[in-house]
Amino acid sequence: MPCLLGGNTEPGMKTAHFQLALTQQLYAQGIAGVRGSLVAAAVLTLTLRGQVSNLALVLWFACYALACAWGEILFYRFLRSSIPENEARIWGRRFTANAFVGGLLWASTPLILFPQGSLVHQALLAFVIGGVSVGIAMSHCAYREAHLPFILMVFLTLIIRFWSEHDSMHLTMGFLLAVFLVYLVAAAARMRTALIHSLALGFENRELVANLRSEKNGMAALNEKLASEIADHAKAAAALRESEEKFRLISEQSLMGIAVIQDDRFRYLNRATKELSGYDPEELMKCEASELIGRLHPDDREFVLDQARMKQAGESDTATKYAFRIFSPTGDVKWLLLYSRSIEFRGRPADLVSFIDLTERVLFEQALKESEEKYRLLVDNANEGIVLLQNCEIIFANPKVRELIEGVEERPTLESFLECVHPDDREILVQRYHRRAEGEPLQSRHLFRVVDKKGDVRWIESNAAAATWDSKPAFFYFLSDVTARLQMEDERLKAQKMETIGVLAGGIAHDFNNILTAIHGNISMASMDVTAQDNVRDRLAKAEAACLRAESLTRQLLTFSRGSSSSKRLCNVADAVREACRFALRGSKAALELSIPKDLWPAEADEGQINQVVHNLIINADQAMPYGGAVRVSATNLNVTGEMGLPIESGPYLRIDVHDRGVGIPEEDLPRIFDPYFTTKPKGTGLGLASSYSIVRNHHGVMTVESEPEAGTAFQVYLPASPGEILPPREADHYLRKSDGRVLVMDDETDVREVAGKMLSYLGFKVTFAQDGGQALDLYKLAMSRSEPYDAVILDLTVPGGMGGSQAVVKLREVDPAVRAIVASGFATNPVLSNFQAHGFLGAITKPFTLQSMSRTLTKVLAGRDPKTGPR
Repeated sequence: MPCLLGGNTEPGMKTAHFQLALTQQLYAQGIAGVRGSLVAAAVLTLTLRGQVSNLALVLWFACYALACAWGEILFYRFLRSSIPENEARIWGRRFTANAFVGGLLWASTPLILFPQGSLVHQALLAFVIGGVSVGIAMSHCAYREAHLPFILMVFLTLIIRFWSEHDSMHLTMGFLLAVFLVYLVAAAARMRTALIHSLALGFENRELVANLRSEKNGMAALNEKLASEIADHAKAAAALRESEEKFRLISEQSLMGIAVIQDDRFRYLNRATKELSGYDPEELMKCEASELIGRLHPDDREFVLDQARMKQAGESDTATKYAFRIFSPTGDVKWLLLYSRSIEFRGRPADLVSFIDLTERVLFEQALKESEEKYRLLVDNANEGIVLLQNCEIIFANPKVRELIEGVEERPTLESFLECVHPDDREILVQRYHRRAEGEPLQSRHLFRVVDKKGDVRWIESNAAAATWDSKPAFFYFLSDVTARLQMEDERLKAQKMETIGVLAGGIAHDFNNILTAIHGNISMASMDVTAQDNVRDRLAKAEAACLRAESLTRQLLTFSRGSSSSKRLCNVADAVREACRFALRGSKAALELSIPKDLWPAEADEGQINQVVHNLIINADQAMPYGGAVRVSATNLNVTGEMGLPIESGPYLRIDVHDRGVGIPEEDLPRIFDPYFTTKPKGTGLGLASSYSIVRNHHGVMTVESEPEAGTAFQVYLPASPGEILPPREADHYLRKSDGRVLVMDDETDVREVAGKMLSYLGFKVTFAQDGGQALDLYKLAMSRSEPYDAVILDLTVPGGMGGSQAVVKLREVDPAVRAIVASGFATNPVLSNFQAHGFLGAITKPFTLQSMSRTLTKVLAGRDPKTGPR
């Protein structure tokens, strides 16, 4: 017998006849193998989608489909043709070539379709290849050249691919495949031998029948029937043995659990059953299948029983698939995916059940779901707006985005997002995105403006971060509303600028007040020496009026440097507002609309300064309406919270509003209206709003403004409110009162000393002068040693290059604890003036001082003096 038969056959066997029979056998089984392998190829292609290159999958499946089509054509031509016995070997070679091409394509899968990142898909690939190889071994067993190269090529390539990974799992799987290869080759050889023997037996039976026909012509028909029955029986027995052997071989090597259930008993269980379920197959074979119901998870028992009842009642398909939980012998919960199909087993109905362990997959999916839920909760409840931008499209935006940017759609697009952005910022936002997408290194943080439905502009800070989304580059943008923060920073910078200017203004005012003290004092003294009919008196009065205007300007300068603590008291702000309204609009064309509640809270404030603030605002409102109009002034109680975005602490406040319908303030001028010396009025000084802002700031409040050109301006003043009783008003100025005694005056300015000396002499005092604290201390000690102590000492607070009043009073109190010291200064930022008693002084006088202020201060300080013995 030729090599196709695997050796010599029995003597007398016709080779061509036998070859034709083998080819026909190959056709009978090969067409099923080709179609089954095509189905397996389709299943593998769909399963590996997303695990390997889709292009490689499509090309591979197309090539294999062409090979299968070639096989179909061969089988079709073989079926439709009358094949002579001498051409059977040629057709066998054609079928072998087709199988060889299919083997090459399947052998290429571990090289080009290997799912590198998924062990489960690698196991599935091995399972599919094993199944296809088993099918080819069974369907092409007639020709060793057809199935043996196929099996070796496919398995050796897969085994080498697994062993190339060099880890224990892949090495184990490669070893198992090698064992399976040996078993499969041996099984194919046994099936081929059985087939050849079966065919040989058929040929022998036919020869025997032919001999009997020639010898016993009468028994020809009976012998032919007997021979046919024997042949059919032999084929059936061989097919049964072959089928059982194939099933056992596949089942025992399968990674799936396989069981045959018949009459509520396990008739067969493969080895994978124990590994997957934890139960020993030998023990399960001894019990009924229904006894396992008690091992099911309580939540799944009814479901499994319903599936079984439906199948028994014929309400479900013959094949069912469902997942359930079962307790292993150790008490662990396992998830199993079960496939059940109705079959015949040994001539009677049964169920073929296969199952796999889903526990790791279910746990992974649960963990993934929990992780996604945590991520969703984190993103949806974040205090920042989060936007994912990819290819100029908004892929995702959390709910906070719609809170930050009013008007954005629930599922925003880039176009709807940009519509809410300030027109001046849209282009730069788009440019920055494209530059960042091109890889240009840009600062991650960026500010832009948005416009809400009311037309209000808010500042948004964006923090960009590069990311990968669906394997493509993208950018996350984290958005925060920083409008309040920028306002606070602006207020802080403005306060720093005002503080710097305040220091300068205080220094100027100090020197200017010394000059004014000499001028005003001399004018005041000169007025005392002239008669009422003298023309010089009118000139002195005009000069004194000019001095008063200069003092007013100085007070405005001092507002930047002085705190209001020196004259703060719990007062009724409503009175200050009413008084300012009454005087500011006197003789004006504007009408007043005043609204102040009766229960307006009191405040710890300088009533005069608050009057000045309201007065300045009303004057500005009046000047903004040259043709007349209404100035609305109102005051309300208000509890300020952090959500209002004001740069002040939360708590109870008074809010004073001054609103006009005048020309308004241009938008470009609004940031500068509180700057010193900035004015849009031809004759304005630029100090009104600046001094008002400084007063409010020193009261720990804030002033805001809203204005539109030709629509009017509204100022809001927020002052901290204080509970408590309101103190009675200050007493009126004291009239001139002459006295006697000795006074020591210390000042570094000669003109100031001269004016102070004339005033004190006019009031009846004897005056001694000192240029600094050291000289004053020496003169005071000398007077004490002569028993001629001074009744009062007037000390200048600041002496450049020498001892000032604060240091001098400490030294004087060491010499005389009962010293009656008065602090004098034109530089009011020093806290000594605001709380002079705490620094050892009994009184304070501010430059430029007048004869009246000098008399009033000395009268208070010397009120407890004994006229005979002096201060002792």
